[in-house]
Amino acid sequence: MKHILQLVLTLFISFLSFSQVCVHSITNATPLQGTNGTQVTINGTNFTASSTVSINGNPASSVTFIDANTLIASVANGTTSGPIEVTDSSCTTTFGTFTELNDSNSCSVMFSDIIISEVFDNNGGSLGYIEVFNGTGSPVNLSNYTIDRYGDLSTTTVTHTYTFPNGLIIQDQEALVGRINSGGSGIEDFNYENTTNGFNADDRLELFNNGTLIDDFHDEIDGTVGYVYRRNTDISGPNPNFTTSEWTTFTEGDESDLGIYNASSVPPLINTQPSDSSDCTASFSVSATASNGGMLSYQWCFNENNGSNTNFIEVNSTNLTSVTISGETSTMLTLTGNTNSIDNYQFFVLITEVGGCSNYSDTAIFTYQDNIAPVPYNSFC
Repeated sequence: MKHILQLVLTLFISFLSFSQVCVHSITNATPLQGTNGTQVTINGTNFTASSTVSINGNPASSVTFIDANTLIASVANGTTSGPIEVTDSSCTTTFGTFTELNDSNSCSVMFSDIIISEVFDNNGGSLGYIEVFNGTGSPVNLSNYTIDRYGDLSTTTVTHTYTFPNGLIIQDQEALVGRINSGGSGIEDFNYENTTNGFNADDRLELFNNGTLIDDFHDEIDGTVGYVYRRNTDISGPNPNFTTSEWTTFTEGDESDLGIYNASSVPPLINTQPSDSSDCTASFSVSATASNGGMLSYQWCFNENNGSNTNFIEVNSTNLTSVTISGETSTMLTLTGNTNSIDNYQFFVLITEVGGCSNYSDTAIFTYQDNIAPVPYNSFC
């Protein structure tokens, strides 16, 4: 009986250790999205000065203990989207999902139309493949598309017009392989229609959408039978003027890459991040470089940092009525007027490259500072 009681006691103690109930709790957290440096205000109960905060397992860069009901945590570099976690006395509670805004959230390729992503000419026989890729963000019906083939680079006479099977749909981020003429290993997804002959050296292929030329291919680099041209993955979309730098070529037929095209886009490079502003005028600036040769556009965003909004929203005269706004779509944002009303607001800028993707700056904080100086200086906001 004694051993049974000891066993029961041991099991009970083990149960208590595994069913530990945290003393503290989380009732709310704002904002639930942001970038590096965003301050997240966490409300709850029984917090202590020893409480620590992580987001998806990544420790906050700083945690400020306001009182037993409030913690303020700063989002650290390397944070990924996930739950907000508060740990105290080895006990952890979680709340919601914080969305880390970074280039990986906004770098999906957005081409204006489909492209020719690979051209394969078999070395011998009449076999050829044309691969097309859809990076438009939506499915595309290929019924309105055609490819004109010119027998050499100098001729102005179309030798064949290849058409797609009626009703064929290419999904977003999908590469489909069409076969020209006969033969081959069956790697094709479909056969082009109106085909009688394959390729040879010096071919020219033009892709049309409803009669408008959108993409152009020339066998200008290799110029021999049996070539393979693969489109580089860092292009910004279709090009009606053949550009040799957009292609990588091979002199021997190799089918290994057919049906595979992983378009990539490099986000704009942020050279200088915005800094916190402490004055009677809120001023933030950023500098960035386009990574793909396109124009950059800017949109500043803000969060009140008082729990009233779980997201960041655009800086404009509709969303921010209490101050005078300048440069909300430029590299420098300036806010004047009743800036006391935006004390402790948080700001970042979304930078987007035309034909490419976007990047988010770090978050900066505005702290209202009344610069009224004593007499005789009479310097004031």
